[in-house]
Amino acid sequence: MITDLLLLLLSFFAIFFAVGVLYSREVVHVVIYIAGLFIDLGGLYIVLSSPYVGAVQIFVYGGAVTVLLMFGVMLTKRTIKEKKEKIVTQFDYAVIVALLVSLYVGALFSYTNYPTELYYIGYYSLSNNMFGTYIGTFVLLGIVIMAAVIGGVYIVKEEDQL
Repeated sequence: MITDLLLLLLSFFAIFFAVGVLYSREVVHVVIYIAGLFIDLGGLYIVLSSPYVGAVQIFVYGGAVTVLLMFGVMLTKRTIKEKKEKIVTQFDYAVIVALLVSLYVGALFSYTNYPTELYYIGYYSLSNNMFGTYIGTFVLLGIVIMAAVIGGVYIVKEEDQL
């Protein structure tokens, strides 16, 4: 019961930080929201009985990567105020894509027997599971990462270069 409540609370904060990243007009605030999201995801891992991954998430991403992002912001002094208008106006498309991805992930979990507990498996069975049983998850992860990279390049690209 308390685990479910913690998961709901941490999920709410994860959504809050993610929306804060999208709608913030200051680059420094974006980095702060990203740091909050990284730390929140580490808390989710800890609640889901994976304390090592949670600690790595908090220390590496919540700490080191956030500091690198902040140094990048401080050294470039770049504002993204002009670009935010274009991103916010495409909110309808983002909602449609998020719903489609949610339906796809829900279908994956409904029709696939994902393990509910962490256990040790060898390299051979790990590769069989990754590229056999769970290939849909890795395809989805690749699409999400590719979309994030393309979006990041679009945000930092100068207007005259488009």
